[in-house]
Amino acid sequence: MQESGFHLEKGSFLPQASRELPTFATLQQQECERQATMSTPPTFDEMNGHEFERFCVKLLLQNGFDMAKKTAGSGDFGVDILAEKDGITYAIQCKCLAKDVGNTAVQEIFSGREYHKSHIGAVLTNRYFTKAAKNTAKRTGIILWDRDWLLARLPKKEEATPLA
Repeated sequence: MQESGFHLEKGSFLPQASRELPTFATLQQQECERQATMSTPPTFDEMNGHEFERFCVKLLLQNGFDMAKKTAGSGDFGVDILAEKDGITYAIQCKCLAKDVGNTAVQEIFSGREYHKSHIGAVLTNRYFTKAAKNTAKRTGIILWDRDWLLARLPKKEEATPLA
């Protein structure tokens, strides 16, 4: 078939490597694999901020906290979770990042702890903390919960791979 300079041969719309249509079984297998990856919950490194906060609430409750709830988000003064364990109240900021957490998060939770009148302020992250963050936390009494702390509290089936 020749028309307007365009030449179409039988089967030429298929990829060059395979001129055969995939079988139904192949298509069904591919769809099952696609759905399996979609239904698998993301590891905490793949979560967005809100997903990570919900994950942290669940993790705290699974690890002995009597109460843990997300804050409203707006006007929370850097506090993402308010929690309580053994009568001690916690103001927690969650940071799910691709890099280590810096000094700003520590400063924010220091203010947020005071605003919410919590006993303890903490920053919880999927990563680690910079030297400046560690120094500020030491001077302000803020607790830093890093990747190692998080991994140690995960149920075995949810463990993430260590960072390279």
